Order: sequence, then structure tokens, then C-alpha cells
Amino acid sequence: MGRFPLYLLLLIACLMLPAGCSVYPSAENTSRGSTPTPISVMSNDVSTPITVTLTLSLAPRLGQKADLSFSFKSALDAPGTQAEVVLPEGVLLDSGAVKWSGDLKAGDLVTLNATIHFVKEGNFALEGKALSKQANGDVWGDAADIYLNVTQAAGSVGFSPDRTAVHAGQVKGTPPPANPAP
Repeated sequence: MGRFPLYLLLLIACLMLPAGCSVYPSAENTSRGSTPTPISVMSNDVSTPITVTLTLSLAPRLGQKADLSFSFKSALDAPGTQAEVVLPEGVLLDSGAVKWSGDLKAGDLVTLNATIHFVKEGNFALEGKALSKQANGDVWGDAADIYLNVTQAAGSVGFSPDRTAVHAGQVKGTPPPANPAP
């Protein structure tokens, strides 16, 4: 795959990210023989004390294992925090943890590590989120998403531009909405 299509896929992936998220460094396609680059998405939302970072070791091909890391911290004490990485249908957990709950102390960093693999081809969104319900009724939280296209031949960042591609959790032929409702 040439550089232009990769940049196009990265542009599409960035346009689909929620406001306040950053992706770095740029990820390469993981066709056979290529050297993978980790994908990392960090929330930049300053309206909540909780920040999160979701990292995947590579954009995997079908059946290829990838290491997943989800880190979160809070600028203030966040009692009763619930955190998880949501794995859509077609993504299996090989080892590690994708859920955590507890009292998150100000400045403490918690990291969940897991190994996953994809058993279906298509477009997928991995979501890492951390939420803390406060005594006054407020909810602090943040989320980060990694968008992938997984096939037998290659894995890549972003959704396939093929309008008939299968999308995790949706019927074939109906790509996810550009601006999903909250």
C-alpha cells in the first residue's frame, strides 16, 4: 500500500474520532512482512478530571494477536471508578484484564493490559472508558477509541472506505454513522 492511501485512511480515522482525542504515532498497515507501529489514542478533554489512553501494539490481521493497554488517571480523587475496554463481537480476549473498578486516587495511574485477536473481518471500534459517579450526581469520565479495518491480508487504522464492508455490530452494507447519537 502506498503512502497516499495510508494517509487517506489516517485522515478518515482522525475525522471519526470524538472531539478532544489525539492519535499518535501514525500506524502502518500490518500486511505480511511489514513492521507494525503501535496505535495510541489519548483523550484531551479538560472538562473532566479523568483522562485515558488506549494503545494497541499494531493494527492486526485476522487471527494475529495484538497487545492492548488501557491507562487512566484522575486529577482529583474519583471514588467508585468503573473502567473497561469494550471489545466488540469478533474480538476475543486471549489474556489479561479489560475491566477494573475501585477508588481512583488523585494522580494515581492505573493500567490494564491484555492480549486480543480478531476472529472476523471488517471494521471495528475498540473503546476504552473510565467513569466515576460523584456523590453530587455528576459523572466524571472520559473515553478513547481506536478504529480498525481487519482482513485476512492486513490490518489498518480506520474504517474501510468500501461501503459494503462488514462493520462490527451492524448489518453488512450499513457503515456506522459519521456522528453517532450520544
